[in-house]
Amino acid sequence: MIRNHAIKVSVQATYDAYLQRQVSHYQDYLAGRADATIGGDMEVAEAPTQTTGNREAAAALGLEVGGLPSREAITRVGCGCHAETGVPVTGRDRSQDGQRTAYQDLVFSVPKSVSVEFAAARAAGDEVRAQQLIGVMTDSVEEALEHFQELIPLGRRRVGTEGVQVAVPAKVVALMDVHSAARPVAGQTSGDPQLHVHTRLLNLGLQPGGQVASVNYWMLYQNIRGLNGLFEAGMRTRLEDLGYGTVDASHGDRRRWSSFELERQDEKLSARLSSRQDRIESLVEQEWARRSTELLATLQITAAVQAGMGLPARPVQALSQRQRALCKPTPREVAVLSRASREQKLATTRAELAQEWGTVVDAFGYQHQPAEPPTPGCRSGQRRRQEEMVRIARVALGRDGLVTGRSVFDRGDILEFVGQRAVASRLDESELRRTVARVELKAVRLEATAHQHLGAFTTTEQMGLERAAVAVAVELADEATVSVPEAVVTAALRAEELRSDHAVDAEQAAAVRAFCSPSGWVQLVGVAGSGKTTVCRPAVEALSDAGYQVLGVSLSQGATDVLGAETGIPAWNLADFLTRVEHNQLRSREGEAVSLTPRTVILVDEAGTVDSRAWHGFTQQCQESRIAGVRVLGDPEQGQPVGSGSILGWLSRHLPTTYLATNYRQGEGTLEAEGARLLRDGQGEAFLRLKDSAGQLWIDVDSESSIGRAAEAWAQGIAGGGDPEQHVLLTDLVDVAAQLNRRGRDEYDRMGRLGEERVVVRGREWAVGDRVMFTAPHTVTVPRVDENGAMMLRSDGTPRQQTIRTPRRTQGEVVALARHGADATGAEGPVLWIRTDARGRLPSRVVEVAAEHDILGYGYAMTTTVAQGRTWDTTYRVLTASRLSGKQQEYAGGTRHITQSMLFGDLRSVYAEADGDLSAREDAIAKYGTLISRDLAKVSTLDYLDPQDRSLLVERLAPAYLRAPSLTLKAPMSDRQATYLARLHRSEPGWEARPDWSWVRASVEIDLAVGHPAGDLALSWLRERGVPDLTAWKAVDAACQDATVPNPHPQPAPQIPQHVTPQWDTAAMADAARSARGGKDAVTTSRVPAQPDASPKAPPVEPATGTVARPVRGRKPQPSAGIPLRRPEKKLVELPPEQRPRQPNRSDAPLHQPDRPKPVVKSPAPTDEERRRRDQLNRETTERSQRERGPHAK
Repeated sequence: MIRNHAIKVSVQATYDAYLQRQVSHYQDYLAGRADATIGGDMEVAEAPTQTTGNREAAAALGLEVGGLPSREAITRVGCGCHAETGVPVTGRDRSQDGQRTAYQDLVFSVPKSVSVEFAAARAAGDEVRAQQLIGVMTDSVEEALEHFQELIPLGRRRVGTEGVQVAVPAKVVALMDVHSAARPVAGQTSGDPQLHVHTRLLNLGLQPGGQVASVNYWMLYQNIRGLNGLFEAGMRTRLEDLGYGTVDASHGDRRRWSSFELERQDEKLSARLSSRQDRIESLVEQEWARRSTELLATLQITAAVQAGMGLPARPVQALSQRQRALCKPTPREVAVLSRASREQKLATTRAELAQEWGTVVDAFGYQHQPAEPPTPGCRSGQRRRQEEMVRIARVALGRDGLVTGRSVFDRGDILEFVGQRAVASRLDESELRRTVARVELKAVRLEATAHQHLGAFTTTEQMGLERAAVAVAVELADEATVSVPEAVVTAALRAEELRSDHAVDAEQAAAVRAFCSPSGWVQLVGVAGSGKTTVCRPAVEALSDAGYQVLGVSLSQGATDVLGAETGIPAWNLADFLTRVEHNQLRSREGEAVSLTPRTVILVDEAGTVDSRAWHGFTQQCQESRIAGVRVLGDPEQGQPVGSGSILGWLSRHLPTTYLATNYRQGEGTLEAEGARLLRDGQGEAFLRLKDSAGQLWIDVDSESSIGRAAEAWAQGIAGGGDPEQHVLLTDLVDVAAQLNRRGRDEYDRMGRLGEERVVVRGREWAVGDRVMFTAPHTVTVPRVDENGAMMLRSDGTPRQQTIRTPRRTQGEVVALARHGADATGAEGPVLWIRTDARGRLPSRVVEVAAEHDILGYGYAMTTTVAQGRTWDTTYRVLTASRLSGKQQEYAGGTRHITQSMLFGDLRSVYAEADGDLSAREDAIAKYGTLISRDLAKVSTLDYLDPQDRSLLVERLAPAYLRAPSLTLKAPMSDRQATYLARLHRSEPGWEARPDWSWVRASVEIDLAVGHPAGDLALSWLRERGVPDLTAWKAVDAACQDATVPNPHPQPAPQIPQHVTPQWDTAAMADAARSARGGKDAVTTSRVPAQPDASPKAPPVEPATGTVARPVRGRKPQPSAGIPLRRPEKKLVELPPEQRPRQPNRSDAPLHQPDRPKPVVKSPAPTDEERRRRDQLNRETTERSQRERGPHAK
């Protein structure tokens, strides 16, 4: 197990002095001094401080691997200076910079059973065995650090004009301090045995170019579990070489990791010799209880005195949760409470400490394994370990291996995955590293990117399923299978405007028409707050009116319910949908059977959160069912899939996509809208500066202070008249959200928002007024009632039933409670009545929940992932520094509000340091800005394709007859059309499509089968592809004649260019003609060519080539090398009013009338939609031309 703690230069002297006291005691002990006593804060050193790490890096710092550095040398290198000369090795003097990180103290601890074995050996006087166990630990630490710095780049360097930090390899140096005991606490006579190593990893790394720079601690944090795997794998194999049998074990509270214990361990003895933490917790509980009792007595006395004086007083029976929280000792107070007192009788010498341990060991009858005679090693054979290496590599590249939760992975991910399994398989460090290399060799290697410095990898299966999903999407997109008449779309848009009392703008109307377009696959990407729901309603209405069955799916149940309420269509969460379709159990909420037919259109909401595996299952089902179309709605820049990467980003860049770019939620041009734009563009620091200038950013010292300030600001917003349903605390991490919930409830209670009656269930207190969130789905079946409240009955007289589902993560408020009762499910105990919050058109309702169900949590705060798809008036967001911190996470969290968003950060989380004129606060803003600017999109394997592979993929996926409009007119009926028609006519025995039908002819048959005017589908499709209206009509007319049906579409008139007649000014024209003939009496207009300056000038220089243009008199200029012909531009200057000549009127018109010039054709200004379509066609034309030229064309 590894714990880490950053030591700043400002506290380095204190920390170094503490470790030096341990070393001094050890040296006094070796010298045989009688006063070598163990203090109350001693961890009992077992060796002097020793340098370890890379020899070349150590030499660059003035240290020697294996040497014993002096205290002065340690101080110098901590400040970034040479150990001997004191000269700064990084080029800057940082000795006075107290906020600089001197080193990172990594504490490597052995499993508890190993510490117990060491204590038993020390108590028995077997110092050989004790030193062997110490050697096992230190050797494992050194080997782990050596392999780790070779596998993971621990350096950093700024590159580019913007100074982007990238990870680079670096050789590092550390200082090791070996200790054998934990510090004793109050009530103990000796510290618990605990073998551990303080490894001070210096903040100085030697980079490949020979320069010394600071260490990239972020890479260390990201891969700390891989380092722990190297350490424990080496330690287990070394113990087995000594003859110790080991058994598998796991450690950790939340994210558990694979470890081991000695086979001969005594669990009860281990617990007895690990009493330090239990004793600290006991001391805290005692002090907490004492303070609570005193506070309760004080409040009761105060209430009695007030009652005796005739003042209104409320009897106090118990403390509130907030009052109890105030009585709890703080971490600093806990440290004081647990500190051993000077009066406490402690073991003062190593012999007394060993005797204390021996007493406990003997009481349990434990005997250590002696060093003599040596016990044969018990490691598994080489062949068995080789098989384990192959097995681990196979599992890593399997379906449930490294691609679980991602589509691509890097070396750090491989190291963590393999490290966990290497410990269980008893592989040593070198075998673990060879397994990592084997996985890299067998995996599909992808190109490295700015955020995958170690190179990226994936599996063949993952790449195959993502390409299969894309193939279905391309096939649907390149086929016309949906036909919605324009009149129906127009009517739906008009109805939406009447319902909402708001006009649908051109951008949203274009999106509705895109959803109703003929293509089988349509994508809509909208920025946060762009009104995607506004687009869904008229689009669904138009599709339904055109005879299509529209179904909705979304990843989360909450988003699914909102989608169903907003659009009125049947909706399911995606996992439930796929399972029900597979088992033919798809039913609506009313219990009606639903099937997928050629008239089905599926709307996928929040598509950016759907991972590749779910996309694959969904697209394959769509292909098998031959549905009419899929409509995708989402934003790849908001949130990320929980599973593997998403293909939506790739599809949005390679298939025609409609965009909603206007932010209606926060209003275009507002500060909040500008902040949202900066976040989306990845300009994190600019966003934070903007919020700081508006007074909406606070930076505290530590996270605890930041959390407290956020809770107080949230309470102030509500106290100022804010609706609690519209104010929420947000953060990225679950742990921080839990702290915010506690602090938020305390503030809510302090404001008097919670009722007096309280119930406590499973350690959580509930009161009327509490904000809650469902942590699990709640389902109850109740009788169905009509609009008048009367119970609805079946034909047999029994009540009709309906199932009311409250999705997980639904927010609400406790409106009533009962200490004893039973809910609708029959569960007894305390019952809470929850009024859920309304979301859009999803109404609020009251839900009855028995507290024993344990499906409720506090709802004052939530994580960004939970908040996805929701909107509040004001949000209070606590910034964190974690693996989640990035552009996608922050953009989703930073756009959940309408009015404003408050941000709260701290210095310690990002290791902010003052540097010269740069304050620690400014450094924190810069570092937070870097964090939230990181592009952490869960990309697919397709995003790593090189241009050649990508071109080949698109070439293979796109049908040949759809590359150009002319080919579409001549194309034969496609396989998809044939299958689609067969499903449409499956109820007509003997009907079959003729194989000689053309693509247009088959489209006419599809129109007839679905009841639409013949040719609607083909006309819409061909017009979208740029085919002239008359050409498209003729093709449809011919197909209708072949089908012996009338063509319902009128023949369009030939498109004649519009001619605009210019405004004539005959007098000015005459003047121009006279001037052209060389007349000197030409009349000057108010805007005339600028006269050349009489002063000599250098010859003009051609801007394109930099070549001097030399005019030739008397003849027409001839082209020459490097001098392209160009008409000289005339500069127009504005004359003062007094110098402007009189404008000629009609009576002044000259007798000569020049020839009437030819009319100039002027096209009307294109609309925004025409510009967007033109740009899209240009991109498609460019991509088609590149594909047709081939991958090797220049």
